[in-house]
Amino acid sequence: MRVMKVALAAAALIAIAPQASAQDLVSAGAELIVSKGKGLPAPKEEIPYTNDDAFDVQLYSSLRSLRVVRVTLAAPAETFPERISLWATQIEDRKNKIAYCDINPASGLASDDIEKALKETVAQVPIVGPLLAALLPSAKRSVLYKPARNFYLIAEVDATDQKIRSVRFVRPAEYNRLKRFYRKCVE
Repeated sequence: MRVMKVALAAAALIAIAPQASAQDLVSAGAELIVSKGKGLPAPKEEIPYTNDDAFDVQLYSSLRSLRVVRVTLAAPAETFPERISLWATQIEDRKNKIAYCDINPASGLASDDIEKALKETVAQVPIVGPLLAALLPSAKRSVLYKPARNFYLIAEVDATDQKIRSVRFVRPAEYNRLKRFYRKCVE
């Protein structure tokens, strides 16, 4: 019944605005149309993070098609940016792995110090605040962010300053292979 209501709402939106882009449809809550693949951008292996609907649509398209997708941050961050938090929530809800991995091989930190720094990073990075999750329409959570449920997440952290540089969405089959390339990881 709920899918029927979303489909009817999406059909009404298209009737009103037939030239609406995929981003407009996402913004308007018509994720069902986006899920059918209409107007989606080509998948990309690397996506720069932006805090807009175009980012969500690009990541959605990429996760549907690729095994590994890297999201780069313009500036190092102490916590996940808002939209990455929403994607990471899907991974956490499925009890999939989220790892924090050191990307600075020249840091000079001992292995135990790297592990300590990464664990401190894990402790200070909330996946998503309850208020933000409550404000997000459940239809958007269930449709737009659904591809993330089939992924693990690797947060690439510089252990010297404990800031996140990028995140990788990784299919489970690729996770252990990729994790070996980092100096140290903490789940």
